[in-house]
Amino acid sequence: MCGSAKGLKKAWVEGTLLHVCERCAKFGSVVEESAALPARKSREPEIKESVIEPDFATMVRDARMSSGMTVEGLSGKISISPSVLNRIERGMRPTDEVASRLEKALRIKLLGACTEGRKTSVPAHHLTLGDIAEIRVRKK
Repeated sequence: MCGSAKGLKKAWVEGTLLHVCERCAKFGSVVEESAALPARKSREPEIKESVIEPDFATMVRDARMSSGMTVEGLSGKISISPSVLNRIERGMRPTDEVASRLEKALRIKLLGACTEGRKTSVPAHHLTLGDIAEIRVRKK
């Protein structure tokens, strides 16, 4: 309350818990320091996403067509809507749960893909504006 930063204690002053010096502690009731509480867990849920085969969309479509199933038939078998299955076949990444259901129904491997030894489309050197732009110098 007075602004001193030495020897602060916790005290209830007029219904508010404050950090106060010894002189200001007389205006409220000092709270005993209790054992440190364990750190709180983050309230944000952890999202775990496993690695999925990069060309999963074509794998799902080809496996469905080779087994002779329609979009409606497969979607009913794995309990998702036909529109979700259409979006997956067009490239929308399925959740891990849906991907495992697709693996079982179509007998294919989608999750846990090994990316070692494959070429990536990301260049080793990222282009900058200086790599692309041509600087023209005006002559006076």
